[in-house]
Amino acid sequence: IRGLTKRGIKTFSMVGISDVKAGAFAGLSAGSGQAFFRRTAINIHQLLSGIGTDLLPVVLKSYDKLTFNLATGKQLGWTPDYDTTLSANFINRNAYQKSAGELNLSQAMRMASRLNPDVIAARAAQRAAAWQASSLRTNFRPQVSLGGNVGVLGVIDRINPTTTPHHAESASLGVEVSQLLYSDRVYSQIKSQLQVAEAAKYDHESARLDVIQSVANSYLDVLNTEALWKIEKENLLLSENNLQLAKLRRDIGAAEASEVFRWQANVAQAKSLLLQRDAARRTARVQLNTDLAVNRTSHWSLTDIKLGDHEFYFMDGATRPIVRDLAGLGKFTSFIQSLAKHRSPEIKSFDRTLRSQGILLQERARRNFRPEISISAGLTQIVQSAHNVRQDSQTEWTVGIGFTMPLWEGGLRKTEMSRIEAVIRQLQAQRRKALFLIEQRALSAAYAMSASHPSMRLSRQAREFSEKNFEAVKSKYSQGAVSIVELLDAQNQLLSLKQSEITATYQYTKDIIAVQRAMGWYEHEKTADEKKEWTQWLRNYFKTGSIHVTPISR
Repeated sequence: IRGLTKRGIKTFSMVGISDVKAGAFAGLSAGSGQAFFRRTAINIHQLLSGIGTDLLPVVLKSYDKLTFNLATGKQLGWTPDYDTTLSANFINRNAYQKSAGELNLSQAMRMASRLNPDVIAARAAQRAAAWQASSLRTNFRPQVSLGGNVGVLGVIDRINPTTTPHHAESASLGVEVSQLLYSDRVYSQIKSQLQVAEAAKYDHESARLDVIQSVANSYLDVLNTEALWKIEKENLLLSENNLQLAKLRRDIGAAEASEVFRWQANVAQAKSLLLQRDAARRTARVQLNTDLAVNRTSHWSLTDIKLGDHEFYFMDGATRPIVRDLAGLGKFTSFIQSLAKHRSPEIKSFDRTLRSQGILLQERARRNFRPEISISAGLTQIVQSAHNVRQDSQTEWTVGIGFTMPLWEGGLRKTEMSRIEAVIRQLQAQRRKALFLIEQRALSAAYAMSASHPSMRLSRQAREFSEKNFEAVKSKYSQGAVSIVELLDAQNQLLSLKQSEITATYQYTKDIIAVQRAMGWYEHEKTADEKKEWTQWLRNYFKTGSIHVTPISR
């Protein structure tokens, strides 16, 4: 095979997949060699036992499975056309599409929390707010300034112009040091800005949690669309094999030509649906790369998520015993709601912002009764006096302390206080709305999870029963015992239930991620001690109805 490939000759294996894996260009057999050898041995045994040849089965049921080796195709300068990609299987796909590497769900979530532009922007806003507080502190540090003055004084003396110079030059150079000793206004601004910086920290955490959920959903969408594409491709291959069977039935007179036409129409429709699935999976990968902030065409080898019928996929050991009945599930839902309100970074951000505005309001109310006090000192060297006489040794210095306090501002105080009070009322209303939305998010996620978990298990059972029904109907169809309509119905039902099973599995995983987002607590980024702490919160809630959150020692 290697020698023929080097000579640019395409090799086609009658054995099938095993030769294609070994380097052959293509093969059609699905690998029924063992079945062929077994059938041959049975026939020889029956002949030796005296059974007539007219009673021996001579037809071996097999399925076509067109397979290409893309690495060999690349050596031959060949690439598949679009129709071929719909029905064929391929080995060594990396020959044409280089993988960006292995990626599992936890890695994707961690990567997005570092690289996503929304997180980076929120982190920059947090740092800017912290630096703003630091810049305000500089008002209480000594301020040193250097100043100079050069001037010309013009004189017109009408009484004695002959003795009076027409102009006089003056120059001086000095330094001044000032220190703000007390300012309730500046001090309050610093305290207010520190609260703003804390609010920005919680805003960053909120953005990070949202991005983690978004990339998790994108990751699961890729898995879902890839699985649906594979199911659609399997259905296409199944329809093509049934088309071959229908042609055989027509040739031997067991079926009419209309059956062949029905299967041809079914194959064409399956190809159209496969094209749509292919576009959907490519779009899903673009969205994943966008959330990860990497090259949009990067092709990751994603790790699939397999769940058992009763697996919970979140703190399994702690939660599975609890949600076994409706009472435990209801209590767990209340726990999620309570923890969501307690840990919500959005509510904490509102609280910090309200504190900031409260500090500014209190300061504005007392500003007219608290002066700003500062001390200053200056040193000035006279270089040239206004009388055109050099004063090389003339030095002036000043030291003083002063204060300022507004007495009348023309209604500015009342206007600014009304503005701040309006902002506070607006923030309070927004906080109440945010609290409602957080509770709604927590309850919606919990209710969705409670429905999607049994749905995943039931969808799996329905698919298993549908597979058994399809095999039974297909066997009868090959014997002419049922019509093509029954076989088509069985195949369409199997396709639909396979898709439902896949969608239900990944939807349940999305719901679990939504529950973790509602609580602001993702299991994948927690240490063993933090997981123990969460388990203790859960136990406390089931015993007392309260979380009793206390930090654990580390």
